[in-house]
Amino acid sequence: MANGNTYMTDAKGNKTLLSFDGLFKIQVAVADRFDFGPELQVAKGILDECMNEWSADGPPELQAIITNAFNTDKEGQINRAEIFKLLRLDIEDERWQRAMRAIRDAIRVIGQATYVRCYQRPAPDARWQHITIDLAKA
Repeated sequence: MANGNTYMTDAKGNKTLLSFDGLFKIQVAVADRFDFGPELQVAKGILDECMNEWSADGPPELQAIITNAFNTDKEGQINRAEIFKLLRLDIEDERWQRAMRAIRDAIRVIGQATYVRCYQRPAPDARWQHITIDLAKA
């Protein structure tokens, strides 16, 4: 599997392996695991200030955007997906920009996780179908 058609890799360590006939594929994905440092609380303070001012005469749903991102889940973790959604918002307010810088500064990579996914297809031009492999039952 060393030729260009059956093995691909990238700088992060992600790999895709294809069978010679092109009917089976294994993907190895490497994802960063991360946490947030104390700068996140600085960002929350700035965002609370923005939201209090912006939503003074507005609906409570506006405040819910920030509250939802910083609320903790049942394990006491903040909602990472919602935090990253905030980073994608294009708001030009200087305070908002400072808060987004504080969030970016708070991101700490604490390790990596590796995921293996297997796929098959009945013909080379067919769509890939995920193969579930339950190692817990083995």
